Amino acid sequence: MNTIKMMSIQKAVGFENKIEVLTTGAKYVLINSNSSGIIECYQRINGIRLNCTIKFNIPFTDMCIVHQNEERCIINTFPFPEQNIRIQINKDSAMEFISLVPLKMELSGNFIPEYSIEENGNILLADRIGGIGIYPYKQMTNVVLNDMSIKEWRVLYEMEAHSRFIISVFPPREFNEEQSYKDRIFLMSWCTNKDGQYATSPIPSYSDIDLMSKYTNILVFTDILWKNVKGETVYEGMPREATLRLGACSIYDYIPCDEEGFVNAVHYAHLRGMRVLVYMSPYYSLARGEDYLEKVETAISKYDLDGLYFDGLPMDMMESYCLVRNIRNLLGDKILYIHETASPLISNSIYCPFIDTYADFTLRAEHTHDFSEKYLRFVVSGYNTSNAIGTVCYVGYPEEFVGKLIDSVFKSNTRFPLSYIGEKAGLDDKLIIEKYFPKLDELYKNYCK
Repeated sequence: MNTIKMMSIQKAVGFENKIEVLTTGAKYVLINSNSSGIIECYQRINGIRLNCTIKFNIPFTDMCIVHQNEERCIINTFPFPEQNIRIQINKDSAMEFISLVPLKMELSGNFIPEYSIEENGNILLADRIGGIGIYPYKQMTNVVLNDMSIKEWRVLYEMEAHSRFIISVFPPREFNEEQSYKDRIFLMSWCTNKDGQYATSPIPSYSDIDLMSKYTNILVFTDILWKNVKGETVYEGMPREATLRLGACSIYDYIPCDEEGFVNAVHYAHLRGMRVLVYMSPYYSLARGEDYLEKVETAISKYDLDGLYFDGLPMDMMESYCLVRNIRNLLGDKILYIHETASPLISNSIYCPFIDTYADFTLRAEHTHDFSEKYLRFVVSGYNTSNAIGTVCYVGYPEEFVGKLIDSVFKSNTRFPLSYIGEKAGLDDKLIIEKYFPKLDELYKNYCK
């Protein structure tokens, strides 16, 4: 699904001492008073609501719209350089500031957060219908928070000159409910057999694909599909210790371990009604920037692929933000599935909805094994935050916990991938097959009525 088409700058209009910018997910009202600039931040999805008001210590003197199209609106304040702030509002409802002068900002809330988290100055505040994220990317010197559990929450920031930060009203687009029922992912975790001692084949057999297609319609190949930089490959029966020097951290050219076998598996999966995604992680890849994008484009075209699976994003917010937009432009309607338990903010608890929204699916909670309903709803699930479809990384979880999660995922609009099948399936996989998929089928039937 091309999520870019679900978002736009809808209007940008200047009035005397005021500019209004409407995106799909937000309305920003920039006001110049005599002593300070003020921005009112409204969300527009799930009803119009003022989420917060930002007050700056300098006025927005002679502010004007410099440029606008469906992608972005750029606003500048004058005089230069004494009070110069460049403000860019993007179609994903992220509002980015670059200031040549030191700034003090006071953000005042207007809703009660059910989930609130602050780490290193980054703040995420959400309730069941939306919220706001605050991300001081560069030159923050101080942040002071009051009680973040009340409607009138308040945050004070101090930023040095040449600062850069982002305010994100969310959700930036609508949730694709039909896709959340119809699309079901088989995320191969076959780097080892179920007991973790030996490697299995990187390429599934036709009989494996037959079984996968019975329950799922998206097949994701893992990193061991590819040769490493020395041309080495994983083979079936290889001891697990030997596989560690292969895979994710040693890939540059993305050459399949068995090209003929891979091409045949992709073709057969397509015949069985499955779409095929491959592992091309920008976090682990030895290729970067344009080099990486060229390799992605080549692989998709050469092997008739239906999308990508990212195992992590770069641990830099702006690099990741730029990357996902470039990738989404490259993919168009193809599928983007991103695992980001901790990226790009090196945190398991705080994330960037304006980045996640470019994905069809996200994956979180790897190695977590036990977590709260709040974590499931506001971190794993993308519902009313990014509105990407959040999935749970359940491999290695106790079976009892997976059983409890099955009821919880539907309440939070979260989904499961499936990772093992047939003889390789454990009790957790069987719970997903026997308990989760029938409930998902029932929900889809009700949705279609």
